[in-house]
Amino acid sequence: MCPVNCQCYDLITDCRYNGLVELPSGINPNVISLDLSCNNFEHFPEGLKNYGDLKYLNMSHNKISTLGHSDFDGMENLERLDFTFNSFHDWKDIHSETFSHLKKLIYLDMSDNPLRSIPQYSTQLFIPSLDVLKLKNCSMRTLPVQLFNNLINLKELHLSENPINIINDTFHLDNLKFIDLSHCDLDYIGDRVFTGLTTLETLVIKNNNYLKKILLFFRDSLDAITSSSLKSLDVSYSEIYAIGRFSLENLPKLLELSLARNFLSTLPDDWTADRLVYLDVSGCRIKNINNRTFAQMFYLRHINLSGNRLTTIDPSFFPQALYVRIDDNQWRCDCPKLKNMFEWLIEYNERVDKLLCDSPEKHEGKTWRTACQNEWYPTLNQKDHLWWYSVGVVVAMVVLLIAILAMRRIHQVKETRLRHVEETRRAQEREALERMHRLQRERREDINRNAPDPREGQRPPSYNEALLLPRLESSLPNLSGSLHSITSRQGGSNPDVSKKSRPRRKRRRRKSDSSESRRASRLAVDSDTSELEQQLQTQVPLESDF
Repeated sequence: MCPVNCQCYDLITDCRYNGLVELPSGINPNVISLDLSCNNFEHFPEGLKNYGDLKYLNMSHNKISTLGHSDFDGMENLERLDFTFNSFHDWKDIHSETFSHLKKLIYLDMSDNPLRSIPQYSTQLFIPSLDVLKLKNCSMRTLPVQLFNNLINLKELHLSENPINIINDTFHLDNLKFIDLSHCDLDYIGDRVFTGLTTLETLVIKNNNYLKKILLFFRDSLDAITSSSLKSLDVSYSEIYAIGRFSLENLPKLLELSLARNFLSTLPDDWTADRLVYLDVSGCRIKNINNRTFAQMFYLRHINLSGNRLTTIDPSFFPQALYVRIDDNQWRCDCPKLKNMFEWLIEYNERVDKLLCDSPEKHEGKTWRTACQNEWYPTLNQKDHLWWYSVGVVVAMVVLLIAILAMRRIHQVKETRLRHVEETRRAQEREALERMHRLQRERREDINRNAPDPREGQRPPSYNEALLLPRLESSLPNLSGSLHSITSRQGGSNPDVSKKSRPRRKRRRRKSDSSESRRASRLAVDSDTSELEQQLQTQVPLESDF
């Protein structure tokens, strides 16, 4: 069960930022926490009476301007109520018995409503069960101390950012532990205002710029504050410009004191604070302290002196302190005088890098260590130089070794690259040579393949050549093959032809001179013919294509 546009977690309902003007439906009847802040309610929702188990109600940042007598009827279990940033303009807008039914209410916040001062005998805030009351920025000019004294269980009272000028009446609240009166216009605090607060531990009255006028009535600016139980006091940003030796004697249990951002130029010698542990005087105008300033503060452990105008300092100024902050001062770097303080800070693990010299001019802007180390530790400086020299030599050798290894590696890489390039070039040359040989071989094969048969170019022999040819032993019927021709030459003429041929009858001729000459010429021709036949027989016979 959860209203539209709301978020629910078990018995917790959150309906913020929904622009609601009336109570949404669907809220769990057993809800214990309800947030209706940042809406547009102009009147307190009447339906809330039905949620008797409700313990926390937030109605802040609405437009509620009045609260009636019976608005909280049936809400007896309510413990925490927030009405900050509404439209209440006067305490009369709240009925005198509005909160009287809330017997368990322990927290009420009406801050940031221009309610103005509470009437002395008003009963709106008569809530005996209340532990925490917040009335910050409510335009209150007077403080009805007697009215607050009726809140017997009150532990925290927040009244900051109200234009309160004077507090003169004495508080009598046995359980009050915390009061915040910061950012007010206080210029007078009665000397017994806080004496009745037997359990007060923290008092905050910082940013009260007129509090310095107390000096007109008392020995110093803090004598007006008296409390036997106060443990923490914050009077920073209050333009206090003087403080006395016994200014804290009326605060015997004070543990923490903040005087930061005031106009203090000196601190008294033998300043007494029996139990003070933490002191903050930062951002003031303190020019000097000495070994008697904190001598009577036996429990002082933490001191903040930053942001002042100190020029010299020594560990003897802080006999009990364990933590001292002294940065942002106008240090004169007289090195022999600063050495003990520097070593003391180092011993307690304090940061010294922010300690800067303001004078003399040669050290201006330098840290204490930079300005004075050579003077404080000359032998250490020599050892440092020797150490740095050794480190430099080692580093140089390492760098040189790395450079040599790098150069060798680069040389190896170059050689590998060149070798790879050379191998690639040789492989390309071999491929080119093989390709050239292959092309030449293919060209020769093409030439041989297309070359004509030599016998095709032979012409018939001339008459003289024919006379020189050998005579056939036998005739051939045809020229059908060289093999047959060769066998014919070796074995004689064709038998078929031989059968047909008839032997010629020799003619008788008479011998004469002419016949003798013809016979001699014929013998010469026959000899030439026999030589020609021998040459032809040595040649390879050609196979006939016919």
